[in-house]
Amino acid sequence: MIATILPSSPTFHAIAYNEMKVAKGTASLLEIKNFGPINTFGYSNPEELSKYLMQYSSTNSRIKQPQFHLAISCKGHEYTEEQLIEFAHSYLREMGYGDPNQPLLIYGHRDTDNTHIHIITSRVDPSGKKINDSNERRRSQKVIDKILKTDLKESAEKDLKVAMQFDFRNLNQFKAIMEAMNYECFEKEDVMFIKKGGCIQTKIEISKIQEKADINNQRHQPDVAEQAKWRAIFKKYRDTNSNRSGLERDLKKMFGISLVFFGKKDSPYGYVAVDFNKKKVFEGGRILGLKSLLDFRTPEEHIEEIEGFISNAFEQEPRITTRELNKTLRRMGAFVRKDAIIYGDVRKAMSDGQRAILERNNKIEWRNGFKIQTNEERDILCKLTGFDHPELISIFPASNGKYYCKDYKELSEIFSIADHKTREEAFKTAGFKIIVDDSGIYAYRPETQSLTDLSKDGFEKSLYSVLIPDKSSGMSKLPEMPEPNKKKKQTLTSRTNQDGSHYANREWEVGKKGHDRDDMDQNGGMSY
Repeated sequence: MIATILPSSPTFHAIAYNEMKVAKGTASLLEIKNFGPINTFGYSNPEELSKYLMQYSSTNSRIKQPQFHLAISCKGHEYTEEQLIEFAHSYLREMGYGDPNQPLLIYGHRDTDNTHIHIITSRVDPSGKKINDSNERRRSQKVIDKILKTDLKESAEKDLKVAMQFDFRNLNQFKAIMEAMNYECFEKEDVMFIKKGGCIQTKIEISKIQEKADINNQRHQPDVAEQAKWRAIFKKYRDTNSNRSGLERDLKKMFGISLVFFGKKDSPYGYVAVDFNKKKVFEGGRILGLKSLLDFRTPEEHIEEIEGFISNAFEQEPRITTRELNKTLRRMGAFVRKDAIIYGDVRKAMSDGQRAILERNNKIEWRNGFKIQTNEERDILCKLTGFDHPELISIFPASNGKYYCKDYKELSEIFSIADHKTREEAFKTAGFKIIVDDSGIYAYRPETQSLTDLSKDGFEKSLYSVLIPDKSSGMSKLPEMPEPNKKKKQTLTSRTNQDGSHYANREWEVGKKGHDRDDMDQNGGMSY
């Protein structure tokens, strides 16, 4: 354990340094105490914290450098952040900063290979007196030695009791549990000595460990389903990391699982998984072989594997959509967005063929969301949305011969409005459009994927007649929809346009202007 007292400052510049790390995502504020209103309402920028400490310290104008900035670190990840915070509180009490009303900030940093925290407070105590700083570096080391001797022994005793509650089945598994708790173990005669901080902290008779292991073995039943669950999780997080330390960090953070490897650091021969949540120990080979577990590849290599997976997915399901594909790709830590494959920070464009297939399948999926009930509705939907393959749109026959309208209640409320102008305004505001076709009159609303045959749903024509274009006004059927192959299409009439000169703005041409209506990521992406 190392405690480093860093330079003082009149402006508490250490706050800006730590907050910069927070902004970068390599640090976080773990604790804030005695900062007045800031504790209740929070702060919007680091300057608020600095100003508060400067104002607090101004009660003693003789102290020109009131900032007390301390870093506490350990070897590797021997201690957790929580343990370092507990140590920090003991340290501050011994050094004279332990008044319960003393303002305090503690930041956790994660940008090095060592777990470490930064502490910021004032050299002024709550009564306005200067906190003793004479020989503070020499006193600091004495305080560290004192705390370690006391706290480590107490912690070791507690951790030993916790370890004995695990479902270990042999001596090696017990040692793995202690190692996962950052202790070293060695045997001498019939005693297991447990070491931390360079000193033996506690011990236990090996016979007691073996006795508990025998009991665990008698009641142990292999859980194949649980092993399969962890296998899938290990593979997933292996594939989202490029090295062992990242994998270990994620498993510990997300699931309380610690991996303990046997053998040399760079060439282990085996491992066990210690589950701190359920107090279980798993033989690593029964979950995922060591070679497979440590099969880390570069993001580019992962992308190549993902491309192969996507190609196979298209072969297995030619009509797969972006949504369905992403549901599977997320297990690999990847996803498809627009025309590219995303894996971590790597983005690679999809092939033109794959992109075209997805675009077509997404269009089909969106149109199927209308739950079209008749051939006539399907033909109209294809014309409205400029889709040339009606045979790909599914028909959902009316249940028990009864026509179903998902917007029935809303349309009924609108049609019940007595005033014609108010009714027409409500109809437009709700996003509906009247579509007149040789086969009938329809209410169309792309936002809810609704196309309603008004005559089949039992609405009296008098309820919506005001919304239908009057033939006497010079209304004529809409011209042919422009298509690349110039095929003739059945024409439709929209209430919105009655003047042929305004056909360029006709409402029924959904998807023909504005945002790309085939882009599911855009706000208008649902309005093909």
